[in-house]
Amino acid sequence: MSSPSRIELYFDLVSPYSYLAFNILLKLRHVWNIELILKPFSLRDVMIVHNHKCNYTFRLLETRHQLRCP
Repeated sequence: MSSPSRIELYFDLVSPYSYLAFNILLKLRHVWNIELILKPFSLRDVMIVHNHKCNYTFRLLETRHQLRCP
């Protein structure tokens, strides 16, 4: 049997997409013969460090506008 391939999974603890990838890789790591290296991080902290500001107010207003328009 060959040595397992190594996969490093960087995942945000609150991301639903990370959760899906984590579960799939965890369940199938023995079937696919992979070594799973988990690297949790916080996307929020990364955004703060790099001064990335999300404009949630604009997104909320944009969504409200789209709901009013046909």
